Amino acid sequence: MLLIYYIAIGKFLKSPVPDFVVYLFSGLVAWTFFSDVVNGATSAITGNSGLIKKVYFPREILPLAVVGAALVQLVLMLGVLFAVVLLSGRHVAVLNLLWLPYALVPLLLFATAVALLMSAANVYLRDTQHLVEVGLLFWFYMTPILYAYGTVQDKLHAAGGWVEQLFIANPMAVIAFGFQDAIYQTKSVKGVHLLYAGNLGLRLGVVTAFSAAFLWFAQRVFGRAQGNFAQEL
Repeated sequence: MLLIYYIAIGKFLKSPVPDFVVYLFSGLVAWTFFSDVVNGATSAITGNSGLIKKVYFPREILPLAVVGAALVQLVLMLGVLFAVVLLSGRHVAVLNLLWLPYALVPLLLFATAVALLMSAANVYLRDTQHLVEVGLLFWFYMTPILYAYGTVQDKLHAAGGWVEQLFIANPMAVIAFGFQDAIYQTKSVKGVHLLYAGNLGLRLGVVTAFSAAFLWFAQRVFGRAQGNFAQEL
């Protein structure tokens, strides 16, 4: 994925972002974790229908196992990312790296919440897994990963302040900003702000609080729905 996007966006379409591969990778690791969790967890219950019909166990284990596997992969991807940063010769400000755990917490909470909801929904509405694939594709392009936020900020502002606010209300956009600030760290080039220049700390705090509340809600919904999983399957 990294190679395809780098060639298509960085080379063919000539992205204005310096060291585009580092910028791209810094946001892509967060998105890959999120998409892997949501895609995998959506079919976690239906894919283990035989086990669910035979043995009783807390059904949350199945989507949470997907989260755990994706978390291991995320750690490995971060290791590769830091190797890429070192090989590129970019200077990394150690203090900026503090954004990384600050962005990891809401990413983990939000992805787990969506995973629980989608895994339960797919038991009752079997087309959910196909809708999730389409929805994630749209969501990915609405998140500043293939392009820098600064390159679309003027257009968003021109379309109306509410459009810009709606764009950055996307939890995954805020989380991507955190990863980019932690690893890429270039604020601007030739007068264009590449990274989000607003109050990122406050926004990440809001997303963390929202994700925690969303996870509580998702677990409650899952808990009420799991009683009929065996019958529905």
